This record gives sequence, structure tokens and C-alpha cells, in this order.
Amino acid sequence: MIGSAGNKASLADDWNSRFGIVKGSKVLGVTDFTGFTYNDKTWTAKNSAYDGSSVDTSGNTQPNFLAARKAYRAYQGDSVTGLSTQGNAAPTASYQSGADRRLVLAPIVDCSGFANPGNHSAPVQSWACLLMIEPMQTGGNIDSVRLEYRGDSSAPGSPCATQGIPGATTGVGPLVPVLVQ
Repeated sequence: MIGSAGNKASLADDWNSRFGIVKGSKVLGVTDFTGFTYNDKTWTAKNSAYDGSSVDTSGNTQPNFLAARKAYRAYQGDSVTGLSTQGNAAPTASYQSGADRRLVLAPIVDCSGFANPGNHSAPVQSWACLLMIEPMQTGGNIDSVRLEYRGDSSAPGSPCATQGIPGATTGVGPLVPVLVQ
């Protein structure tokens, strides 16, 4: 069951750490291999940021997520993205020693569980694989969080296939490789 009411303002710094956004001189946690952001100003295609293609108004190719990761591209900065994170990009070494932090799992729930007044939980039906495409703005407004749906996490070939815990094939959740003897 999933359920937690409320807007968590402190979430912004943790979310943005995955993009390598630093406030002051402190890097919070491990960054992803790239902090490159995909929004209306940085990704004119407006879809398929994971492996698609896009060209800016000057005719320059914009790197998709896979290309940006391979090149350890840093967060472009608030002035380029038009966002207000009140932070700066981490040093290149932070991205080079990063981890898989922007491909995330999210529950797909049966929303009819919320129909009863006072009920703040719903059963998990499956797990979605999502790409975090842009940082959270100052104040932790979760209404402005943007993600790209990459499919069901248990689908063969899902980029989220190695996230999760081993279990029966009849269980709900991503398939993960398991060594057996």
C-alpha cells in the first residue's frame, strides 16, 4: 500500500542532488552521471529525452539523456534552463564518479482506493520506470516535477530492470537479475 499526504518542501535539495546541483559548496549525496536538464528551453523536441533527438533554434543538436550521460554533461545552470534551483552544477568529477540516479521507480496504484474520505493509501498494481528530466524549483513545489515515462519496470529491456529486489515472477515489481546455485 502507498500513501503519504502533503507537499514535502525539503524534498527539493534531495531531488536536485541527483542532477548534481550544489547549494553553497556542499554536494548532497551521489549525483547521476549527468545533470543535463530537459525542458522547453533545453530540449525543443519536448519528448523522448531518454534516447530521442532534438535540434535547437540555431540548428545545434541537443544531447539526449544517454548521450549526456556518456559525456558526463553537467547541469546547465538556472540561467540556461529558466529554472530557479538556487544552486550550481557540481564539479565534473562528481558526475564521472556518479551512479544511476535519474532512472527511478514509481508505483502505479488503483486510485479508487482514495475514493473513501480519510483513506490515504491505495494498493500497488505495478511499478513504472521514469526518467527525472528536470530539477525541482526552489520551495519544493512537487506540482512542477517533470518525469518521462519509460514503461513498465518489469518489461524486458526496461532501463529500470536492475532496480528492485528479487522475488517470484508472479510478484509486482521490476524484474532484477539474480544469481542462483
